[in-house]
Amino acid sequence: MQPPLPLQHLRQDSDEPLSRWLTLAAGSLGLDVEAVMAPYTEVQWLMRGAGPALLRIPGTSEPHFLALLGRGWKVAVLGPDRKVHQVQPSVVCTVLRRDIEAPLLAEVDRMLDTASVPPRRQRRARAAILREQHGATWITGCWRLRLSRNASLWRQARSRRLPQRLLALVGVHTVQYLLWLLAWWVIGRGALQGRFDTGSIMAWGLLLLTLIPCRVLATWWQGRLAISAGGLLKQWLLSGALRLDLEETRHQGAGQLLGRVIESGVVESLALSGGLLGLVAGIELMIAPVILSAGAGGWGHALLLLGWVGGTGLLGGWYFRSRQRWTAARLEMTHDLVERMVGHRTRLAQEAPEHWHDGEEQAVERYLALARAMDRRVALLLALVPRG
Repeated sequence: MQPPLPLQHLRQDSDEPLSRWLTLAAGSLGLDVEAVMAPYTEVQWLMRGAGPALLRIPGTSEPHFLALLGRGWKVAVLGPDRKVHQVQPSVVCTVLRRDIEAPLLAEVDRMLDTASVPPRRQRRARAAILREQHGATWITGCWRLRLSRNASLWRQARSRRLPQRLLALVGVHTVQYLLWLLAWWVIGRGALQGRFDTGSIMAWGLLLLTLIPCRVLATWWQGRLAISAGGLLKQWLLSGALRLDLEETRHQGAGQLLGRVIESGVVESLALSGGLLGLVAGIELMIAPVILSAGAGGWGHALLLLGWVGGTGLLGGWYFRSRQRWTAARLEMTHDLVERMVGHRTRLAQEAPEHWHDGEEQAVERYLALARAMDRRVALLLALVPRG
């Protein structure tokens, strides 16, 4: 890609739009630029969620920018000293609104003095009047910076801090599970010894109370991870669909493409819900053999658990192959139905009525047979594994 002109050659009255310059500059770095704007009353919310972004500082003859590096209740900005500073979003909003508010500030201040508004209330009154006057004004000059859609999935996940959120979820759930085991150990020791003193009861109660914030925090991290991963997965699928070569999909009909779109939503829900449950179960399965080996059965119980996990994996693979065949049949039926609907007029004109439903009963019977086989296997999986 051809590098853009230096920034100092770009003026307010330049024929080259600033957005195009930023697009070229970001494209040479493997980034995407998205111009965003917000109403006057919502600029503060934009500041809290826009980073990383570039903000154009108004009122300068040459383009000057403020770099937002983070988001949240305080925003991280890059200063002229190349150090990161934490500032309130209201400070940035004041800079962005300066040119819009300047023509009215003197008149508003005179009106507040004439109305004898107390000095301690003038700031809030001035802000309310300006919001009322400029409520329909849009603030521009903000460009979000994101990784290019062509970047690898791992780089995009790192830019969204998904590995850190995953580690946070693993850590919180591990602490929660260990506290739960410790609570059972305290109450079990007292039961086996035949006595409960006040200290044991208080320790058990404190452990149960500590579980509450840990579980709330684990649920919160799980929700944040699911939302971020779901958004990334949707963007990744859309980017892949837009990069598809037309020659690769020319032989596919509308029904097959529609079936893939429907299936992508199922894949997302199963990947997020099943993936997080599998992660949580994996943590518990790593701790469970250690606990069992310290019990009455010793390592024999731990080996039995590992053997049962292996048998569960075999049953899961058996069910997975069955579900693959059922999914293929379902997509084939979706394709056939859509194609029949699209070509309905042609069939009415050219196909004999006695052949309109040829093959439909056979397809439905095959689909039902595959569904029954899959249901039998999932019934075994759900009935045997949890009670093993």
